[in-house]
Amino acid sequence: TEYTYDALDRVQSVRDADGRSASYHYDAAGRLARVLDSVSGETRYTYDILDRLTAELSDRGLVQYAYNGAGQLVRRTVNGAEATTYAYDAAGRVTDITHNAKAVHYAYNQAGDLTALTLPNGIRQAYEYDERGALGSIVYTSPTGAELDRLDYEYDAAGQRIRRSRAQGASVPETPFTATYDADNRMLTYNGHGLTYDENGNLTERQSEAGPVTYTWDARDRLTAIDGPNGHASFTYDHAGRRIEATINGQTTRYLYDGPQAVAELQGNALGAVYHTGLGIDEVLARYAAGGDRSLLTDALGSVIAQADEGGALPTTYGYSPFGEVATEGEASDNPLQYTGRENDGTGLYYYRARYYDPA
Repeated sequence: TEYTYDALDRVQSVRDADGRSASYHYDAAGRLARVLDSVSGETRYTYDILDRLTAELSDRGLVQYAYNGAGQLVRRTVNGAEATTYAYDAAGRVTDITHNAKAVHYAYNQAGDLTALTLPNGIRQAYEYDERGALGSIVYTSPTGAELDRLDYEYDAAGQRIRRSRAQGASVPETPFTATYDADNRMLTYNGHGLTYDENGNLTERQSEAGPVTYTWDARDRLTAIDGPNGHASFTYDHAGRRIEATINGQTTRYLYDGPQAVAELQGNALGAVYHTGLGIDEVLARYAAGGDRSLLTDALGSVIAQADEGGALPTTYGYSPFGEVATEGEASDNPLQYTGRENDGTGLYYYRARYYDPA
């Protein structure tokens, strides 16, 4: 990869070995104002007088931001749709996040621990802690107060979590397997099927009973394509390394971002789904799509364990193995947010930004 710099030692251009290039342009205050990428196109940034980002514009759309006097985000707008607003208490903790008149409410104890999260449809997630301050349970109740589900956690003397029990929901049976590894601790075989890697350690081929699956990577070691018995997938990234487009067997989804956090799915240039997000990374509280608005119930890892409809029912529930294999019960859903809140593409992989993850 080749880099050039301007007289102030700021990156001016980048050219990868595969021919992809990007140029960077700055405003009079030295802030990044414009990026031209040969693959993802043009992205523009604007700022306020305190150097806070106020807008990011690309060919996928516009995300705008507003702040209060303390510098906290109070408003975010995606493609001109209904804004998401944020309210805080005197300690600077978020108390309410509202989108399209649907609010999420946070409550805390005197130690500052989150004690309750009330979702847009009225479902409440209550958090209880043990004497050491470790999370002991999460109790999910309906708007009428009926218990919908419950998670309990146990720890050893060192404070390591050793057990999780769940009252309801889908479960995943253990999958036995055998594997061999090379001197670099790369898996060479899985249940007798071979795996092949490139010089950078990227998996390039995996054998399976149905046939080989091949993986293609770009000059920055980002996965760009998967081909195998179950079809074809391709992925596109912007200048910041964010995945902005995924095509799975001919179905393309594009993404709009707030920093590293996806906030909307696009079908073409139209909004397909909007995420009601918290301030934490991968904290998606609800997903609003044409198929229905769904609040997302999550566990201690941020894994989505159920979708809840506007009436408080749980049409779809999820269960996971310790490493993320998923089992689904109830209605079929196009919701990709599952294990630890990350996107399950339906390719057998989860997208974790800097890498892809195979739970099996």
